[in-house]
Amino acid sequence: MTAHPVTLGLGLAAAMGVGRFVFTPLLPVMIAQTSMTEQTGALVATANYVGYLLGALALSGRDAARSRLFVTANALALVASEVLMLGASSTLAWSALRLVAGFSSAVLFIACTGRLHASLTAATASAAEAARSRGLAFGGVGAGIALTGAGTLLAGAGADWRGLWIGSAVLSAALLLPLLLSPAQQPVRERQPPQQSPAATAMPLPPASRRRAWVLLMCLYFAEGLGYIVIGTFLVDAVAAVGPAEEGAGVAGFAAGGIVWLAVGLAGMVAPFLWSLCAARTGLRAALALALALQTAGALIPALTGSPGWAVLAALLFGGTFVPITMLALGIGTALGVPQSAAKLTAAYGLGQVLGPLVVIPVLGAGYAAAFAVAGSVLLLATGLSALGLGRAVTP
Repeated sequence: MTAHPVTLGLGLAAAMGVGRFVFTPLLPVMIAQTSMTEQTGALVATANYVGYLLGALALSGRDAARSRLFVTANALALVASEVLMLGASSTLAWSALRLVAGFSSAVLFIACTGRLHASLTAATASAAEAARSRGLAFGGVGAGIALTGAGTLLAGAGADWRGLWIGSAVLSAALLLPLLLSPAQQPVRERQPPQQSPAATAMPLPPASRRRAWVLLMCLYFAEGLGYIVIGTFLVDAVAAVGPAEEGAGVAGFAAGGIVWLAVGLAGMVAPFLWSLCAARTGLRAALALALALQTAGALIPALTGSPGWAVLAALLFGGTFVPITMLALGIGTALGVPQSAAKLTAAYGLGQVLGPLVVIPVLGAGYAAAFAVAGSVLLLATGLSALGLGRAVTP
């Protein structure tokens, strides 16, 4: 037995939608109510990404994510890190707690995606049924983002930042509970004959072609991590900061930022299912290249205009692509037959996330436009690697 895709989706909602990304809608509130600035906020965000990288690295050579005790411990650590945020008052303390949250998020992400892949491998499901399962599971990330966006909007611009963190912790705990109560994942050897190892189920490619495709996939996924995280970290604050210097402008900016983040979440809820169907028709590589191209456009929009209307379009493009890109890249890694491919790809992604905020910190003083331009340039490179570098070798 394994967890239902909805249960896995709730786990991903907690690990990613809340645990990883709740800092985005809360960043404008913390900048307004605490000593945090745009630059120190970027450092706190980077600490979270370092934790995510460490979590992925910790699992890249072993399968500890199958352990119920290990998963439970990281679920509790994630919730605790959010509760303890209200007692922190310095950049160092906030960073330490977000590092813990990042580590736990990576463990929970790999555990949930691993269980999803195991269930799809063991089952004899049609392409449509597999797309439905992937959509339900990965759509949880968007659902978590939508919940944090809606909650922030309902709380209002005057909400205390500590109360918002408490609300986030309660939401994380509620979303994680079904996962923790679900049946433990059985070892792969109990469900599959010995010959169904990753290497045996890999695409029939010459070893040299498989190695080249894997290296290219790691490179483009690193670039995706670097580019997308700039959008995911600063889009809401960029929108919230836009507005006339008059009374009430801050409230309007806060509402606009909340609406933009809600749009990211709503798009992220339905996009995995639609992209799964797209990949079933076009192949994983073509779908990945298209998703990266659309995300590049979404990054360049806020670099060119600060209009809230255009920001909503950028949010829809971002929300509609960043989870599917993960889903498609992990699918290609699995198809290439690389052992522990999810953890290794997540590590490359995590390294890109660590570097993203650090790369753009020097240009944040003049606003966010230059940061989004940098992100768009990096994502354009990832698009090129996907469209031209991977070639037909990974079009299963």
